[in-house]
Amino acid sequence: MNDKLYAVTDGGVYVSTDSGDTWVDLKEGVCVTQSYYIDDYDANSDAVLIGSQDNGIKYKNNDDSFFSNIGAGDGFDVIINYSDQTKGYAVVNKSIFIFNDFLSGTNFKINNLNWFPQIEMNTSDTAILYFSNSNIFKYNNTLQSIEELSSFLNESGYWALKTCKSNSNRIYAAGGNELFSEFGNMHVSSDQGNTWTLISENNGFPENYPRISRIGVRPNSSNMVYAVFSGYVDNLKIYYSNDAGLNWSNISYDLPNIPILSIEVDSYNNVYVGTDIGVYFKTSGATNWEPFYNNLPNVPISDLAINEVNDKLLASTFGRGVWKSTLHTSCPNNLWINDDLSGRYFRSVSNDITLTGKITGGAGTEVIMRAGSNIDLKPGFRVNGEPGTNFLAYIGDCGDGLPPEFGFQGPPAYPNALSDYNLKLSRIKGTLQILNINAENKIVRLRKFTDGDALILLLNSKGELVNEVARHTGENGVYDFNLNTRALKGGLYFVYLIVDDDVTHLQELVIPGKGNTD
Repeated sequence: MNDKLYAVTDGGVYVSTDSGDTWVDLKEGVCVTQSYYIDDYDANSDAVLIGSQDNGIKYKNNDDSFFSNIGAGDGFDVIINYSDQTKGYAVVNKSIFIFNDFLSGTNFKINNLNWFPQIEMNTSDTAILYFSNSNIFKYNNTLQSIEELSSFLNESGYWALKTCKSNSNRIYAAGGNELFSEFGNMHVSSDQGNTWTLISENNGFPENYPRISRIGVRPNSSNMVYAVFSGYVDNLKIYYSNDAGLNWSNISYDLPNIPILSIEVDSYNNVYVGTDIGVYFKTSGATNWEPFYNNLPNVPISDLAINEVNDKLLASTFGRGVWKSTLHTSCPNNLWINDDLSGRYFRSVSNDITLTGKITGGAGTEVIMRAGSNIDLKPGFRVNGEPGTNFLAYIGDCGDGLPPEFGFQGPPAYPNALSDYNLKLSRIKGTLQILNINAENKIVRLRKFTDGDALILLLNSKGELVNEVARHTGENGVYDFNLNTRALKGGLYFVYLIVDDDVTHLQELVIPGKGNTD
């Protein structure tokens, strides 16, 4: 292009003006790092360590965005020593390195293994490191010794490894017998890895499941453990146990059917998960999830790190660098937004939202507002009309979970639940209208244009019958029927009108926030 040769790689962007004999690095200031793992330091939230694809290990400890490169190659799992922010561990390709000083780059190699071992530090003794490969190993930095721990019969911690802050003897591990195994199991050890117990065949755990991408543990209770799953199995995203894996519950709830890549749990048992499209949050005890991705790019969230001391959440992305946020706060009563908004943005309040700013941007802009009472669009409010700009404002409870999707699907071609009736969508015999009373109650208004029998049915987005709304026999006229939606999961529904065995009209009904209709 213009007598220049460009090379775009997962390690950066380069240009040559002499047909490739020499190259100039153009990646300075381009925030597109592909990060695998991230760690921070409780006493200094500015201290951050990341492992990145083709760009090695990067470290910073100041309030700026500049990272020092302290290791080349494919950086992977990383740990900052919780008692000294200048020391820690990092994986590069097949090797584990101990860093005695991140700033000077002083390090030495522990061992060469297969690709990308998982590493976890003992939570009471910084000299003890656990790492996984074809098996689980224990490294003692004081003795500079490596011990192979009990075999899992060719199953390992290749997928995920997690020590527990409240119990330094307990370790959770998940994996198969190879790095990219499709099948594996989850185990727990309560004696620093000397003996292990299989927990992925216990009560409530799914019989078949995709790769366990991460393990989360409540920092003040090692019994409270979470397993998150990659892959695209609907309603199989995250499982939870409050008894160290003896019994499990599915808490996927209304999470979208996308891979879950990372998880962090705070001391109150609130949960953050990183997905292919951003971060979601669930408060302790809730049965739904909330978007937590304001201003995040729409890219995979490879890892999360909570710093409760400094009220921070860090998120590493695969392609857009590292981001930080304050932790989730309780639902505000009211909100007044004067700023212009773009990108992905979601706010939910108990009472009122007032908007005076503009929705800017184009493709990729997705701004969603949910208020318990009112959403007031004041003078000055505008929405960019470019294709790809989405703005949604709706009334719903603050804790209602995920908002409705923008891309509403249409009804099934002809649901089996209606197979006894003729499809005659002409509205000749009557129409339906749905009126809101409040978030949980609707009025279905029937306008009959002919005498005869009328039947009103509610179907979900799969075309399955949910319930019969009403039957009416008699003269033409206008009739109102109550529809309580409290028991309905969030998503798209269809209300059908059948008059004299003809399906004459239908209306879409969107239930916000509490799950999906599948």
